[in-house]
Amino acid sequence: MLQFFTLICSFNFETRQTKLYITGDGTLSSSEVLKHCDKGQITEIYIGEGCIGFEAGTFFNFNALKVLHFPSTLKTTTGSDTRYCPQITNFYINSTNPYLEVDQYGALYTRGKERLIRVPTQKEQYIFPSQTKIIGEQAFEMHQKYIEITIPNTVTTIENGWIYDSCITKVFMQSGSTITYIGDWSWAPTVWYILIAKSVKTLYQGAFSNCYALNIIEFEQDSDLELIESNVFSNTVLGSLRLPQKFKHLDANALYPDNFLTYVYIPASLTNINENAFTGCPNINSIEIGINNSNYIVIGSATLMTKDQSKFIYIPNDLVSFEIPEKIATFGQTIFQSCSNLTTLTVSPNNNFLASDDGIVYSKDYYTAVACMGGCVSTTINSQYRTIGSYCFKFCNKLENVVLNENLITLGNNAFERVSSLKEISIPSTVLYIFDYCFYSSAVSKVIINGDGPDFIGE
Repeated sequence: MLQFFTLICSFNFETRQTKLYITGDGTLSSSEVLKHCDKGQITEIYIGEGCIGFEAGTFFNFNALKVLHFPSTLKTTTGSDTRYCPQITNFYINSTNPYLEVDQYGALYTRGKERLIRVPTQKEQYIFPSQTKIIGEQAFEMHQKYIEITIPNTVTTIENGWIYDSCITKVFMQSGSTITYIGDWSWAPTVWYILIAKSVKTLYQGAFSNCYALNIIEFEQDSDLELIESNVFSNTVLGSLRLPQKFKHLDANALYPDNFLTYVYIPASLTNINENAFTGCPNINSIEIGINNSNYIVIGSATLMTKDQSKFIYIPNDLVSFEIPEKIATFGQTIFQSCSNLTTLTVSPNNNFLASDDGIVYSKDYYTAVACMGGCVSTTINSQYRTIGSYCFKFCNKLENVVLNENLITLGNNAFERVSSLKEISIPSTVLYIFDYCFYSSAVSKVIINGDGPDFIGE
């Protein structure tokens, strides 16, 4: 059935069954397209001469689209223009186009193939041409075939989101690569193996986050990697992490959360481990450290601390009792809360920074409740203290009852986050502040407010 549309805009649209014909001059917008077709039915789109570009996401979520024909006038497009188009088999472009071209796989490039723009989501095979130096944003987004990708050493830039939501399973970076950092490779749910080239020095924040199947990460021999930023391996299933020999800095929450991580190797070169680097990794049972590391030591199988014994980084989950030594001033924000078997937690009487009472570690200035032991079922906050610190009870999943003292003023942010057995809590009349996410993702269903209630309650 032939349908015609009269438009007050620079483009005209004509639908013939499941094919869409677009003619006009200028830059095509998604709003124009969506007004004049059913994106769930269109399988093929022909764009006429005169169109020079698209607004971002012009063909977003055309989930039946298989083929796109581009004119010779089109100057630019990106992978995001066809985001969530899982059925694409080919791109075609007028051979006289001076800006863009396609190859034998139907993949789209800038003229000369320096930048890969988009690989059709239904291609079962793809090999990078030698001319390609840039992998564009979302170039493999929503790729539906379970293929392995080898990134040649001729590629110098990999843009963010290049494998977002794809079905790619393995990624290899070819030896001889000059790429020095990895940005956003996140949300690739089927990638389970990645080989990182020697040249890479930095894994930026969230680099592999939400790669839910990722359980093996390997580094090329003599890797130059120095820095892993926060949340790089968030929501992965890494079973082990062997940091390379030149590595220097591991940031906070680098693996948060990873319940599968059991082994970590720390090289002699490592100079800075954030005290919260292993937050959300409760099952590490073996930490190995290079014998010449001058900054950290491992006691037993997996108790990691600074060499001057002033800071704990990690303690293993199988401990049932633990005494904090006299020199310890700080520790990872949830290392005790994550130890679900820990039922006795004390502090050396010679410690000048910390104290303990009824399974809770407090600051020695009688102001803040810092951390509760993970095996605690019931506890009462010491009456001298004024603040429940941030994350104090986070991950204390056995906690069923807590009595808050009448002198308490503040409940810190995330204080009871992910506490799964505590159903009810009574807030004293003295409490003035309940900060953000205090009960986030907890089982608390009843909060009793005494007196006039807090002056401030966060999100």
